[in-house]
Amino acid sequence: MKILICDDAGFIRELLKTYFESLGKVEIFEATQGEQALELVKILDLDLVFLDIVLPKMGGVEAAKLIKNEKPDIFICSLSSLEKNVFDQQDNIFDAHLEKPFRVEDIASLLGSFLNQKKHVKGA
Repeated sequence: MKILICDDAGFIRELLKTYFESLGKVEIFEATQGEQALELVKILDLDLVFLDIVLPKMGGVEAAKLIKNEKPDIFICSLSSLEKNVFDQQDNIFDAHLEKPFRVEDIASLLGSFLNQKKHVKGA
């Protein structure tokens, strides 16, 4: 599985990276800006993108829209300290939301949802 973590906070990237690497069989890519995330999406065959909402220059919402235009089937999880209901109004560009601060259980639950969705898409 190939995962992109885009957050300008290094400790958030490191936390997510450590968790996913502990599961094995993952490739982790990192970005600190929306523009970087968009470029990586264009050149890599990613499965899952974690995208902070508040980023320097291009914000996460704008980056997510451009990413979905480029690859509509990619699974994007927003990262923010804002509540989930704020993102329910964002034209369904986010497939999931991880509210900061988050726990390992939150990441595991999100990963389960992603894998379940991926299984249903492949089975369709």
